[in-house]
Amino acid sequence: MATYNWVAIVARLNKLIRYGCAPVGMKWIKTEEEFRQIPKVRIQEKHYPTCVAVGQAHQFGWTTACKFENYHAKF
Repeated sequence: MATYNWVAIVARLNKLIRYGCAPVGMKWIKTEEEFRQIPKVRIQEKHYPTCVAVGQAHQFGWTTACKFENYHAKF
């Protein structure tokens, strides 16, 4: 069975791919109580497009949340 040097493999992949930023994850939450339990969450009260909330998470590293009635697009 072959053994691999995973540290070297990951370092090489990171060098070749050159990630510009960390990925952004999204989760749909049903109740306001659920996202109030998330540490350091920024709850948007204004009318927001989805791309702004994702952009803030991406650009500033924020954990953002927006109520259903405040989104432009209803998913």
